[in-house]
Amino acid sequence: MLDWINNNAELINSVNLDANPTVVIKEHLMPPLRNASDPSFANVFDAVSGLIDAVYLNLDHPKTIDLLTLAISTYLLSKRLLMQLYALLASWAQDNNDDQEYTGNFEAFQALLVEFSTTLDEWSTKFTDGIARLKADRLACISDVTFYDHRHTECYDAGARSVCKTVGPTGYKFDDSRGQGYSQDNHEWTTGCCNKHHMTSSEPEVRAARDKHVAEVTQQLEAQYQANLQVHGLWMSSLAKVAALMPPKQPLPDNVPTVSGFDASKLPPTAFKDASDVRYRVSYANSCGPSLPSIFSEWVPIESGAPVLTVPVDPLQAATTRIVHRQVRKDGQPQQPTLAFRITDNTTTSFTDHAA
Repeated sequence: MLDWINNNAELINSVNLDANPTVVIKEHLMPPLRNASDPSFANVFDAVSGLIDAVYLNLDHPKTIDLLTLAISTYLLSKRLLMQLYALLASWAQDNNDDQEYTGNFEAFQALLVEFSTTLDEWSTKFTDGIARLKADRLACISDVTFYDHRHTECYDAGARSVCKTVGPTGYKFDDSRGQGYSQDNHEWTTGCCNKHHMTSSEPEVRAARDKHVAEVTQQLEAQYQANLQVHGLWMSSLAKVAALMPPKQPLPDNVPTVSGFDASKLPPTAFKDASDVRYRVSYANSCGPSLPSIFSEWVPIESGAPVLTVPVDPLQAATTRIVHRQVRKDGQPQQPTLAFRITDNTTTSFTDHAA
């Protein structure tokens, strides 16, 4: 795994920055990133697959979980970097109005996004199961409370006869093969001329001590694996960020906002004053910026109230926000388009364009 990281660092340092950037990306940067997840190469995939095995991921190898965390992070990073490169190529193609190049890179990105999601789910489960197994194995080192009997018979001569008596304690204990166990003798005594036997059991005390010990070890385990699980949390939150790497594609001609009616209970936008008609267009946006806007919808006569719109979602799921512009017509003349509203998701389909 470390060799893979070093080799790719050397590769990046050796890239000719004066060369065609598209050629550099496609011919020099993408192949080794693809190889990172190819089982036919001795690479990060091999490291991840090996380290998750119980032969290595066990209590006798406490640092394996840290190596596994690094290996999975590197494995996912290789996929993310590859997706970033496809997103970059798509962005350049979009700037150059090269729809064929954009579509090719977008489709490759989407295929990788599905693969990334599947990989993330698979290794997330294996990783959390591995940590759960380590925790369970550690707690299994703590035995249940058991009774012990160290009594034995001692005999001695008392003149003409031999006298025997039972000596030694009984009690309760628990063991911890990787820590400190605990034991406590029962409190035993005799009274009266007949030496009546009495005993106070130590079992409740030992069970309370075991419960406390289990709680302390559990707390230690939570602290021990906290950093690993924090990294796992970053993996799980990365999917939405990765999906937003690709600049959204311009909406297709049939993906335009449409007016489905007017809500008379709400005030219309101030832009409607003296206007006779309105129409809308939408852009898909994410952290890479907005797409080119769609074509405008058909003109709709303005009625009383605020228009209720049906807004299309990005079918390619690249958008995290949709930006809707309106254009009104006054005295038969289209006015300058203005921002109507933003929808900060890619799921809402109904929105009312009303006065703030």
